[in-house]
Amino acid sequence: MRLKKSFLIIVILFLPFFVAAQLSDSAKTEQASIKKQLEELEYQIGQYEKVIEIKQKEKASLQKEIGIFDSEIKKTAAQIKLIDIEIQQFKSSIISTKKNIAITENDLNEKKVVISDIIRKIEEEERSPLLTALFLNGGLSHFFESAKELMILQKQMKESFNILKNIKIDLIKKQEILEDQLDQEEELQATEIVEKRNQENKKKDKDELLRKTKGKEAEYKKILTATKKEASTLKSQLFYLERNGISVDDAIAEAKIAANRVGIRPAYLLALLEVETGRRMADGNLSPGLYIGSGNWLTDMYSCYLNLGKKSQAENQKAAFFEITDKLHYDPSAMPVSRKPSYGCGGAIGPAQFLPSTWLIYENRVAAATGNNPPDPWKIRDAFTAAALFLTDLGANKKTESAEIRASRAYLSGNPNCDKLVCKIYSSNILSLTRTIERLL
Repeated sequence: MRLKKSFLIIVILFLPFFVAAQLSDSAKTEQASIKKQLEELEYQIGQYEKVIEIKQKEKASLQKEIGIFDSEIKKTAAQIKLIDIEIQQFKSSIISTKKNIAITENDLNEKKVVISDIIRKIEEEERSPLLTALFLNGGLSHFFESAKELMILQKQMKESFNILKNIKIDLIKKQEILEDQLDQEEELQATEIVEKRNQENKKKDKDELLRKTKGKEAEYKKILTATKKEASTLKSQLFYLERNGISVDDAIAEAKIAANRVGIRPAYLLALLEVETGRRMADGNLSPGLYIGSGNWLTDMYSCYLNLGKKSQAENQKAAFFEITDKLHYDPSAMPVSRKPSYGCGGAIGPAQFLPSTWLIYENRVAAATGNNPPDPWKIRDAFTAAALFLTDLGANKKTESAEIRASRAYLSGNPNCDKLVCKIYSSNILSLTRTIERLL
């Protein structure tokens, strides 16, 4: 009877693990409403992009420039709304995931306690000699019944341990989901900061253009002729690179050298580095005026990865970092890296913000292209060349906008087909900025 009771406990104990949570009708309605809002905003953004693309091909005129400014401002406003909704979605998902993790952890601990108790009971039964059951507790029928129940219970215990293993796997998956959600939320928040800055800048540029031209086409043509080739016209477009300590003149010169060496568009390379720099400044990786970073390898990279339980990543990046600094005869503790953001780790090096292990992959090719052996990731020329080579490997040397969009998404996420909102906005901003820089170079 005691064994039957224990068997029943196990069956009941593990039933809840297989019960799936159901969304309420109100939650389903809310999700459908949010999905519709997102689709409408994405449609609006697509329409603004089409208008901008058409306008870009028109003959230079004040009306064209104002039209582009208006469409870009509206597009950015729609993107900011989209980001706000996505951030709220992630906040809600993060709360839900944390609750699920807590429930799963509690479930795991409860099952461990109960199984331990049942194991103890089995051991007690196994210590009771079968001959005793045979001669003193009811004869052969009771003997065979006890033996059979014991075998069933032992089999059930093995199955129970498999269920525990599955719960642990489920817990790990939920923790990975949480990590991804936190990472995406941070990316979106950084993107929103950049988007708001872009919107303000576009409004200022539009107002400044109207002020200078007084709304007259003739005045616009005079300004266009006088300033088209001046670096000052690019200053507002390369806001983050300059704020981060790289002069506009240096950025243009080095981007042209690096891009032409490997066969990608200089305007595209500049646009990507500008958007990437803005993103990293917004999420706290980089500080104004310090394009080489202001973090430390030990705190922001190695210890950070260890604290996240990523020992292999910590050791790999540390070994790569020390290999780079050793070749260049630098003191590792004196060489800056990107700071760790509020979530995740830092450790990226130089203007191109490569992780040390990634830099080593491109090291020989950078040396062959620049003649600097070993190349220095903290030097603008070597860094820009590495970024250009990386983009070439991602397909940007095809010099088509579709190829550059895929390369941009892969540069951010590692996946050229990334359809996350951050990937879409990231590649869209780079494309828009590339078109602008192309006109001004």
